[in-house]
Amino acid sequence: MGPANGLALATGKSRPDSIPEQDLETRLQEELEILPQEYLRQARHGAAGLWLLSGSEAYDVLAYTLDHGENRALFLDADTHLLMRVERIGHWEHKGDRLEWRTFTDYVERDGTKVPLHSEVQTEGSSYQFNVRTEITKAEFGAPVGTDEFSIPAAFRAGLEGWTLHEPEMESPVALLPVHDLGKGAYIIDLALSDSRSLLVAFSDFAVIVEAGDRSALSARLLATADSVLPDKPVRYVAMTHHHPLYANGIRPYVQRGITVLTTAGNVAYLGDLATRPYRIHPDAQQRKPRAPNFEVIVGTRIIEDGEQRLEFHGFDYSTHTDEYVLPYLPTHKLIVTGDMVYILPDENLRPASSRARAIHRLVEERKLDVQNIMQTWFLNRSDDLVPYSDLEETVQLAVAKNSKK
Repeated sequence: MGPANGLALATGKSRPDSIPEQDLETRLQEELEILPQEYLRQARHGAAGLWLLSGSEAYDVLAYTLDHGENRALFLDADTHLLMRVERIGHWEHKGDRLEWRTFTDYVERDGTKVPLHSEVQTEGSSYQFNVRTEITKAEFGAPVGTDEFSIPAAFRAGLEGWTLHEPEMESPVALLPVHDLGKGAYIIDLALSDSRSLLVAFSDFAVIVEAGDRSALSARLLATADSVLPDKPVRYVAMTHHHPLYANGIRPYVQRGITVLTTAGNVAYLGDLATRPYRIHPDAQQRKPRAPNFEVIVGTRIIEDGEQRLEFHGFDYSTHTDEYVLPYLPTHKLIVTGDMVYILPDENLRPASSRARAIHRLVEERKLDVQNIMQTWFLNRSDDLVPYSDLEETVQLAVAKNSKK
């Protein structure tokens, strides 16, 4: 490591990559946290705020807070006192309790210090989560580590007598969202908090929502708005164009009501995790009274219809945005909902269609859909409720002409 940058050699590579100075501290922290000693150092640094969590017979669980406010819990084996697990818990509006953890196993002694040979970490992002397993094949220490390095000053060992539990705050009434009546039982609902839109479609005795919303609180308002607009037609289905947070992370209120979630096969496991993951820090209705999700997989085309209405969901796998995508089509309005696929904005000139937009055009042609209007889910504040499909056709022609010149 030099004064302005660092170097990192990734597995399988022969040459290291440079690390900018502003990323050095974070990258070094990531490397140090492969070993349990770093977490013990952090706990000692935050000893003034250490507290003991009860309820586990196999572990002594210590919790501490980092300087930037992040909380961590250390699971120490009750017999050996070795650190076996670290948990980091926080709350995301879009995903509830964010749980990231690391485990340590197969401890051995190296130069008078015990180190684990194996470690596994689970990391989460807004629309993904993954595990990384690490095997430590060699460990060298520059100096012996004494037990006094990790001892807690006596002054920090007491002081929890004043802690009490607070009663939860009363829930405030749910505010309804703006609604645009398209006629013939179709409504666009504005989700200003996430700069997006959802579509509400009425059938003879039930309703369907397209695009679930991006968080529980917002989706609860969306459902309350649907109840107000269609008081005698409860929502029976919710569907989304794809699994990204803006459209799918608000499914929990639907699941808690027993509403069927329409999705593609590859998204069932992920949406199931969203529906059942803990929301203990800021509990929603699904946390207080959990309900198992009811999924229906869209294979090819799924059609919902009765004597009054028809709504089609066309699944396809060449969107270039996600592996699986669904195009909702409302024949009564000759309307499609395009999610992240099409961006035609009134303050911009038409430009050659992107690969995503061309995928929508291709699907419309292949399925022989009679389309006149596009509902762009996002952006609410920069796009109109409906865009003429002819604009998309023009952008596709511009793309064809551009490619023909190459």
